[in-house]
Amino acid sequence: MRYSDWKGLCFQDVRVAVRVLSVALFLCYFIGISFSQAGSSGGGGGGGGGGPGGGSPSKVIPVGASIGLQIFIQDSSIDGLTFDEILDSTAGDVTAQDKICVFSNVNFGGLARAYTVTVTSDNGEYKLLNADAAAAATPGGQMVYSIQFADNVNGAGAQQVPEGATLTGFQATSVGKCRGNNPGNNSVVIATILESDYQAKLAGDYLDNITVTVASP
Repeated sequence: MRYSDWKGLCFQDVRVAVRVLSVALFLCYFIGISFSQAGSSGGGGGGGGGGPGGGSPSKVIPVGASIGLQIFIQDSSIDGLTFDEILDSTAGDVTAQDKICVFSNVNFGGLARAYTVTVTSDNGEYKLLNADAAAAATPGGQMVYSIQFADNVNGAGAQQVPEGATLTGFQATSVGKCRGNNPGNNSVVIATILESDYQAKLAGDYLDNITVTVASP
């Protein structure tokens, strides 16, 4: 066979091989597209019963509410703790009282609601300081006192409340704001200065503020 004949035969074989390869690639592409479309339509059909995106024409929406129990002190029931003027003739321990109203925001069958009491002092402890800064810096310008709390206006069973401590076991019998004398005040804060703590003190006004906090336990 001549070289030219051999060369032509080779080129002819190459052209046939290229055509076969092209047909094979086309068939693979076509078959892949067909399977892809079939898979997509099949998957969509499964979710089609729920509507677009899995939705539905009607839906249950939960509705709920919660009432949190809170305990309050009636603002208008606060009068302050003011001792009578201490004189040379004063003898014995001295006390001051502030009757207040503690109430709940909700009514649970008319039952009393338990609450806690915490008392803190602006001075960091139960101590009255002379209004004169120089005097307040000396022992003669300071008077310690104590605080008691009772959940009745008579002070029966009043408990000593250490500064910053939280006491439990109190009961609020009022629901809603305390108006007038019905039911009126139902608790009392008591401050006491022992005779030994006010003797030999400098003259002047002695001041402190306490914060009484009531809360649901």
